[in-house]
Amino acid sequence: MRRMMILGVGLFLVLGAWAQDADKSVLEVSYEVKYRMNQGDANLRNDVVKLLVGERQSLCYSEYSRRRTFISDSLSKTNAPVDEMISALNSKSVPRGGQPWEVLKNYPKDGTMSYMNNVFRTKYVVEEPMNPFDWQLLEGDSVIAGYTCQQAEATWHGRTWRVWYTLDLPYDNGPWKLGGLPGLILAADDAAGDYHYACISIRQGQGLPIAYEGKKPEKTTQQDFQKLYTRFLEDPSTFLNQATGGQVIIVKERSGEKVKGHTPVFMEIF
Repeated sequence: MRRMMILGVGLFLVLGAWAQDADKSVLEVSYEVKYRMNQGDANLRNDVVKLLVGERQSLCYSEYSRRRTFISDSLSKTNAPVDEMISALNSKSVPRGGQPWEVLKNYPKDGTMSYMNNVFRTKYVVEEPMNPFDWQLLEGDSVIAGYTCQQAEATWHGRTWRVWYTLDLPYDNGPWKLGGLPGLILAADDAAGDYHYACISIRQGQGLPIAYEGKKPEKTTQQDFQKLYTRFLEDPSTFLNQATGGQVIIVKERSGEKVKGHTPVFMEIF
C-alpha cells in the first residue's frame, strides 16, 4: 500500500484557468477581517479581504489565501519537492491561512452570484440569487475610513448581520455576499461574534481583472458543500485515503504529531 506523509496542514494544488469574460475594477476596497475558523476556537484569526468592484461584476477574495496559492503554484511549476513547498509556505513572511472562498457577483449572469470554494482537489461553485438580505434600517451613524455611514441589520441563513454603509459611495456591494443597500458596506459584524469586517482602504480601481483564478468548478449547493467540507476537516486522513486510494498521514511540521480533525465554522448556518 502506498504511504505518503505530508508535512504541515495545508494542501496546495496547481489550478488551471476558468475562462470568463472579465470585467475590470473601477473601485478597490480592502477589509481587515477577524474570523473564527473552527468550532471551539477561543481566538479569532486574521485576514485581509479585497473587494474589486467593476462596471457590472465584482469579486471578493482573501489576499492571504491568494498569496499562498500563488506561492504554491509557482513552486509546483518548477517541480519543487513537497518539503521545499511546505517550508516556503511556513515562512514568517507568508501570511497564515486566509479564508479560501471567493465570491463573484453578477456572474455567470446578472442577478446571480457565484460562491467558489474547494475540498482537496475539487473546486465547487454555488450559484444563487443576489441580494437575498431583508435589511432593516437602523438609527445612528458612524465614520469609517473617513466616510459617514448608516446602520442596517438583517438575519439570513442562521446569522444576524449588522452593517455600516455609506451613501457617499453609491455601490450596491460589500464584502463576501453582503449587499443590497443604497451604498457600499464598509463594516459588518455577525451577532455571534464569529466574523468582523472593517474597511481599511478605498482607492480608485486600477483596472484589475474581476476573474476567478482556478479551474472550472463543479456545481453544488451550499448545504452539500458544507457537509463535504466538514467531513474533510473532521477526519482529513480518512477523507484523503478515500480520495487518493492510498494511506495518507498528515502531521505537524515541527512535532511530527498527527493533525487532529476539527469542525469548521461557516458563515451560513442551515
